[in-house]
Amino acid sequence: MSKINKLSKKIIIYTTSLILSVTLIFTVVSMSALIMFKKYTINKTENTFKDNANRNLEREVVFYAKILKKAMDSRSKTVFMFGKMLDKEIKTYKSCRNKNFLTDIYEEMNQSFDIRDIEILNSNFKVLCKFPEYIDTSSIPVLLKEAIKPADEFTSRIRYIDFHKNNDNSVSYSYVYLTKADDKSPIFVVFDFNPYGVYSLIKTAQLYPYSQKCLWVINKKGILIYDPPTKNHPLITLLDNVNLKNPKNGLTLSEIVTNKILKGGTGVSRYIFRNVDKFVGYTYIKELGWGLGLTLPTEEFYAPIINLSRDIDVKTIHTLSILSIVNAIIILIGVTIAMFVSKKITRPINRTIEAIDALIKEGELKKLSIEGDDELQELALSVNKLMDFFDKTCSNTDKPKGV
Repeated sequence: MSKINKLSKKIIIYTTSLILSVTLIFTVVSMSALIMFKKYTINKTENTFKDNANRNLEREVVFYAKILKKAMDSRSKTVFMFGKMLDKEIKTYKSCRNKNFLTDIYEEMNQSFDIRDIEILNSNFKVLCKFPEYIDTSSIPVLLKEAIKPADEFTSRIRYIDFHKNNDNSVSYSYVYLTKADDKSPIFVVFDFNPYGVYSLIKTAQLYPYSQKCLWVINKKGILIYDPPTKNHPLITLLDNVNLKNPKNGLTLSEIVTNKILKGGTGVSRYIFRNVDKFVGYTYIKELGWGLGLTLPTEEFYAPIINLSRDIDVKTIHTLSILSIVNAIIILIGVTIAMFVSKKITRPINRTIEAIDALIKEGELKKLSIEGDDELQELALSVNKLMDFFDKTCSNTDKPKGV
């Protein structure tokens, strides 16, 4: 019986080992497949998401550039219209005694635009009259000298003066209407605008207050005209004198501004500004000399991908848990089947051994039952034949000679 038990144990051990090996290989293959699937899914999603985000950033920044340019063109056309009206009122560039017409135009324009002041200057950039008079416009003549030369031919009646700091610590931008006095000398009518309307347009790209996704605008010198406040930095305007061409604000950002944006480029790039890693869609408005950057922090960009990765991890853990339970059930079933098979194999062998032992030790002949047609039944048949042979041999040996 001990040998039979050993065979039973071997059958159970071998069967269980085989099942364990198969389930282990299956588990490893399944885990590898899940990991590879996760990696492929995340990479594919990231690349697809990045391509879409890049296209969207580029399209959005171009869209906002069109909005800003259209708004500025509207101001330019308005200045031209009111400038033509002033042409009829200006009689001489030497004096401007009647200022009521300036007041009327100022009030009319201020209904649609936040205009700062209107002033008229002669060819020597001397102020002839202005309204309102209390507004400090001492910086305007200097800006005019930089932007316009009296010798210039009037190829364009409207000139744009970009965002500038005034002596009263304010910021404004101007449109200049160029006309001529009776003696053909130049007359400059300056319409100076407050920046708040443009600030509001720039801020529309920010989906909610202090959102990290926002639009910033720089002038042709690379200095920020406006960057709305976010959770990482306060409001930045021209008064803060933040120069994005300066490598101190980030070498990569400086290279993007210098080599791409201010050279008229449109595209998408990545940089770090004030310790925030960002993607930026950028473009350039040639007519205004403005560079635009629509930023999206990588933290927000990768948030859906990170959530997807976590969701896959959770699903993977659930799958592995279910797989472990299934494997445990398979092993339990395998062991049960192995025990059943081992008994089925060892029981006929056990009966065969008992019959042989009975014949040898006690001379008792025990025939084995023949059922089925497998190898064990063939063994029983052969043992029965062997027992018959031994029985006949023993019978012939016991008979007296001569009988």
